Amino acid sequence: MRHVHSPQMTTGAAKWSAVDFGRALAQARERAGVSIEELTARTKVSRRMWEGLETGQFARLPGETFARLFLRQYLEVIGEPLEPWMARFTTAWRRFEDE
Repeated sequence: MRHVHSPQMTTGAAKWSAVDFGRALAQARERAGVSIEELTARTKVSRRMWEGLETGQFARLPGETFARLFLRQYLEVIGEPLEPWMARFTTAWRRFEDE
């Protein structure tokens, strides 16, 4: 049985896949009451990038460095702490690269 990952989980508690990461990120955004449209307007980053991040379709993203910059903006808008999310992203990106 798979468990839904929550942002409160410790970084090492799960082997974050891109899909797991994206799902948890989208849930955090929804809890913050921020729409994709608002995120796009506030960051000037395209909806396509946010959808790629939230669905775990990392191939849509322009590489790890830019994805990290986008993620930082995303987290700032939704009011989430950077450190745990950036660590989860690193794990998810590594799994993505290995697949």
